[in-house]
Amino acid sequence: MDVAVGLVQTYLRVNGYFTVTEFPVVEAIGGGGYRAATDIDVLGCRFPSVADGGVGAQGRSASVDPALEIPLQSVDMIVGEVKESEAAFNAPGLRRDVLATTLARFGCCPVDHAEVLVTDLLATGHSTTPGGHHVRLVAFGATPAGTRRYTSLPLPQVVTFLEGYVRQNWQALKTIPSKDPALGWLILREKLRLAGEPGAGH
Repeated sequence: MDVAVGLVQTYLRVNGYFTVTEFPVVEAIGGGGYRAATDIDVLGCRFPSVADGGVGAQGRSASVDPALEIPLQSVDMIVGEVKESEAAFNAPGLRRDVLATTLARFGCCPVDHAEVLVTDLLATGHSTTPGGHHVRLVAFGATPAGTRRYTSLPLPQVVTFLEGYVRQNWQALKTIPSKDPALGWLILREKLRLAGEPGAGH
């Protein structure tokens, strides 16, 4: 997995999202063949019942990052693009057929309603399904994008939030083996930082 995509996946999971990364969209071509149209870097789905604040059963804080602008009263689905440069979508990721296929295959809406959602997404960056679920486009990158057609979130903000998350929940996290590469690295870095501070509470 791409390093930046892995970082965003960790960020979304810490904020209460179930995630799928590098989601392939395949299209038919002439002669009965197929080809990859694109990969969607990250898809995230968060249920409104996720607690805001406190520490969960595994010791992890459920507090969320205000910069992510999570609609706490509805299911939130993110279709995300991740860049190490400007936070912007590639052209294939904004194709109507690619977005409609992604939404339908991810199960967020009936196939016949996907086109309506896509029209809203391309115009404003967000839409609402017949069931009241919120769907939005979010681009992550080193710097914010100039467009207002979708939400853009700088990767430095992602890192800052995760660093604060680790320190805020250190007493619990230091006892939990983490198989998540990004979170595991941040936990290791905090251990090494504390190792140089006698009496800091290893």
